[in-house]
Amino acid sequence: MLNIISKIFSDKSMDPVSNIISISKAILTLLEEKRRIDGELAKHKVLLMANLKLITMEHPKTIDEQ
Repeated sequence: MLNIISKIFSDKSMDPVSNIISISKAILTLLEEKRRIDGELAKHKVLLMANLKLITMEHPKTIDEQ
């Protein structure tokens, strides 16, 4: 993706409007990918928290232990 952006900046034949559109598309693609990654990370965080809660919760006492 950074290659695309550097090509856009180095291409002097493109007019400013085309440059803005190309850069905007590249940024949008990066933001969409970031959102996807953030969603995956959030799922892993929820799973981790659930596992930590299971690990740290007190086990119910048996009749013998009471």
